[in-house]
Amino acid sequence: MDMEEQIFKTKGVKALVVDDNEVNILVVATMLEQFDIQVDSAVSGKISVEKAKTNDYDIIFMDYLMPEVDGIEATQMIRNLGKVMRPAIIALTANVTDEIKRKFTGAGVDDVMAKPLALNGICYILRKWLPYDKMDEGVESPPSLKQACTNENGKAEGIDELEEALEMVEELNVELGLSHLGNQMDNYIKILEAAVENIQLAIKRLQQLNASQALVSSMKIEFHSLKGVFINIGAVSLSDQSYLLEMAAGNQDADYIKGKFDLYIKKVENFVIKLSDALKRYGVEENCQNTYVPMEQEDYAMYMEDLVYHLKRFEFNELQELSEQLLLASQGEQREVMKQVSREIQNFRYEEALELLQG
Repeated sequence: MDMEEQIFKTKGVKALVVDDNEVNILVVATMLEQFDIQVDSAVSGKISVEKAKTNDYDIIFMDYLMPEVDGIEATQMIRNLGKVMRPAIIALTANVTDEIKRKFTGAGVDDVMAKPLALNGICYILRKWLPYDKMDEGVESPPSLKQACTNENGKAEGIDELEEALEMVEELNVELGLSHLGNQMDNYIKILEAAVENIQLAIKRLQQLNASQALVSSMKIEFHSLKGVFINIGAVSLSDQSYLLEMAAGNQDADYIKGKFDLYIKKVENFVIKLSDALKRYGVEENCQNTYVPMEQEDYAMYMEDLVYHLKRFEFNELQELSEQLLLASQGEQREVMKQVSREIQNFRYEEALELLQG
């Protein structure tokens, strides 16, 4: 059975994805989107508890290591809410050990998944934990931006060139990165675009911490975040190096970090420059800039109202589909604005997207 045959559609399913790293959230959300699941997100364990108080979720994907309130503590707090609708909670961790499983089980977790996630693993978990009456396997997927930008030979404009450009980026295993997303190139592009900005911010924070001569333990969370980003996109070597630095920071091994820091930063900076250049040169939106799918003015206004409505509620799944449809139906200055709005949505910057629309 290939991946397309494994994917099924759901009806009225609402999920919460909890992770302190926005790229990791985007990876899981992009996978869930293919099952027509409404995705909400929380960038900390504390926020996840607040959202669980006021929302009824069918399933929650909970990261383990997060600052302040970790995944185990957040799970315990959600279970203690005593909600009538009990969500399935799936723990996400890079290290699935018996000890971690016991801790999560004791807190009330239903299942544990190893990171990086794969689409077939998500499929298995959804079939296992979602109510049967919320799965609809006979509905076809709506056309994606990539599908709308295909030429008369059935090939997406710029995709082949982009894949070739990405394969020239040292340290990046494109085949591995694609496999995490069911070999969906358009989804992989979204993850890479978010990763570029995420990596740049993490490196800036690390450099500031290093320059201020802060305790090396304060760098642990940044190395941990970068480790997750790199493994998700297929940059295994950089993920391994981030892991070693994370462990050193946790052990307060200042000598190890001092000896590796400058070379590590240089490697990461070179990697992100090459990755960014490849994406800018062969970005899907730029190669689809002449693709226009007309829409009636009344329908356009209705879709725009829906976009604003879902932005205010942080509903990623609906936002992805609406922004793509509006992008294709826009021309000139409107299209440029919608490109920016789409980028903000992909990076979970909902307030910034609203400001662009209001402007």
